[in-house]
Amino acid sequence: ILLALITFLVGRSMVRPITALEEGTAMIARGNFAHRVIVRGRNEMTKLAESLNTMAEKLRDSYAREQERSAELSQKVGELESARIGMSATVRELEETHIRIEREMAKDKAILASIGDGVVVTNEKGDILFINPVAAELLGVNANEAVGKSAVGVITEVDAQGTIYAPTRRPLLRVLASGRRFGTTVSNPSWYVRRGAAAIPIATIIT
Repeated sequence: ILLALITFLVGRSMVRPITALEEGTAMIARGNFAHRVIVRGRNEMTKLAESLNTMAEKLRDSYAREQERSAELSQKVGELESARIGMSATVRELEETHIRIEREMAKDKAILASIGDGVVVTNEKGDILFINPVAAELLGVNANEAVGKSAVGVITEVDAQGTIYAPTRRPLLRVLASGRRFGTTVSNPSWYVRRGAAAIPIATIIT
């Protein structure tokens, strides 16, 4: 009976650590990295339990780092998505603005083209943006070819004696530099050379 009792106690002392290791391994495998296997004594089972606990600790730390990186990545993805939505809205606004400007320019061109007087529109550098048919006919120039070119180069202006104005004397450039309005009258006109013909007097207003 005593032998049987000793055998039972020895067997039980060996089974408990094995059971604890099996249960601990299963819990860690299910993702419970905080679980620790407790095996008393100093034997091979204890060393195995310590190794399992060390592995669980490392897995927990690694999992925590992965969760942190995943959170950071999710945040960056959210920021990029917000930026994409913002960019899409900006692009739509720019497209709508571009369409509106084109419509306004088309309307303005139609109005200018229908005016009975000659009209030449330039930018702040003096490059021609628009020239209506009346002005093109008076100056003998091709309206489509003139657009984008310097008005000083396309339109030749002379004084009453037929001497071509130096660029520095051109009223257009003086108006662009000073911002002050310039005008001539029928009795005291500006003279422009019509391509392929003599100079013609034209009353002008430059603003």
